[in-house]
Amino acid sequence: MAHQFTLKAEDAHRLAAHYPTPLYLYDEAIIHQKIDELQSLQGDWELNLRFAMKACPTAGILQVMRQRGVQIDAGSYYEVLRAQNAGYDLQEIQLTSQELPPLPELLRLIEGGMLFTACSLRQLEVYAESGCQKPIGVRFNTGIRAGEFNRTSVAGKSSSFGIWHEKISEVLSIVERSGLHIAQLHQHVGVGVDLEIWPDSVRKIFELAKQFPEVRRINLGGGLKVSRTGAEPEVCLVELQSIVANAFNDYATHAKHQPIIEFEPGTFLLAHAGAVLTRVTDIVDTGEDGYTFLKVDSGMTDILRPMMYGAQHPITHLSVRADHDMPEKSYVVVGHCCESGDVFTVRKGDPEELSPLRFHEVLPGDFLLIGGAGAYCSSMSAAHYNSYPRSAEVLRTRDGEWKLIRKREAPEEVWKDELL
Repeated sequence: MAHQFTLKAEDAHRLAAHYPTPLYLYDEAIIHQKIDELQSLQGDWELNLRFAMKACPTAGILQVMRQRGVQIDAGSYYEVLRAQNAGYDLQEIQLTSQELPPLPELLRLIEGGMLFTACSLRQLEVYAESGCQKPIGVRFNTGIRAGEFNRTSVAGKSSSFGIWHEKISEVLSIVERSGLHIAQLHQHVGVGVDLEIWPDSVRKIFELAKQFPEVRRINLGGGLKVSRTGAEPEVCLVELQSIVANAFNDYATHAKHQPIIEFEPGTFLLAHAGAVLTRVTDIVDTGEDGYTFLKVDSGMTDILRPMMYGAQHPITHLSVRADHDMPEKSYVVVGHCCESGDVFTVRKGDPEELSPLRFHEVLPGDFLLIGGAGAYCSSMSAAHYNSYPRSAEVLRTRDGEWKLIRKREAPEEVWKDELL
């Protein structure tokens, strides 16, 4: 399994003395390591990396990406604004959104250099009717359904993302009628995609690209599989590079131009680089044939993935006690929200079932480190449920220093926009 975020018990206590738990923690060195790994996807083509910023849009993280030349895939107009606030130029941002901003604002962004990717026939028609002739992209649904969970599959017949591949004649008709310039084709089939899915998926988008002679970029999306718990293999980048090379070489014999190849990962870049530090506040049990529950000061307000998908995260018990000979016990780790589903230790793919973990005896006040939490945790939390404030985020820089990149909300900030 790839290098995961680690933390010593002594450091957990020092951090908690400065910042209240729960606390999002990130490791800059791991982010750089993952970017370095993705550079291996370079082949006989120019490679461009975009960060799917919905995975973790905190400015401190975006600035690390920008320093390494990683561009942005924005999933909404508001993410475009947020990326700009973090220092990105419009020329470094691509908008691939289910919902368009108001047309005047969309055209302003496009004229400023942002790449717009149309994700439906209606989006394409709206742009065509505007009269703007700046080159754009088109996202296709290649018909291949894949992903670690059903809810992370973003292609196939049950997905609304992209233009169904069999409607290519309608796309070509709009392009011909309006004189549009299609500079990029885009696909994304899901998150946590098994490697055997990639050959057909890559081949299909290259086949579609043959119908668009002006294409300069082919975006293969993200979804590169990571193993948060070590129970399954991660994507093999050597094999993926070979898959892309086969499709690219076939395409190059037909195309007038060799396109830039893009990937836009989120999870691959951030999942292993982050964790949530939480403190055990209480321990209860339901009798001899029941469970022992560790109640912590985190929950779905920080990590929603277990409740939403039945996703599993590695959990480490951090204790400074010298006695490591205490017996192991079986524990269910539960969150602080008044929801029976606010549970961290669930069966994979089934949030309705418990999957206890074993630790040496845990006492109230001990810390737990919930790993694999760099991506789709702070950005996708159920923040403000039960009126809990958003947790702080801290980055461990490459020189080992801890840097606060988002402060914890004050309680009154939760309701500051309400009108009496």
